[in-house]
Amino acid sequence: MLTLANNRAFDTAVLVAGDKDYLETVKAVKTNGLRVEIVAWRGAISQEMQSESSRPVIFFDDIKKEIEMTVAPDPEAEKMTAGEEG
Repeated sequence: MLTLANNRAFDTAVLVAGDKDYLETVKAVKTNGLRVEIVAWRGAISQEMQSESSRPVIFFDDIKKEIEMTVAPDPEAEKMTAGEEG
């Protein structure tokens, strides 16, 4: 992300993680005048990371059903799940 930011290869980066390990990277990218939007699980992101997002954080918790509806079911996975229930 930093290499691409330094080359101005994008306007907005989307970080799919809430780890505080990325905090300095996010700050550095934003210092270059670029945006960073964050997508994370609600319980897996610090307040500090949330405040660094260029727009309100998108929480997987809030969009989980939408994501599940767009994914085609895997017949093999369904067989495995059915076998585990019995």
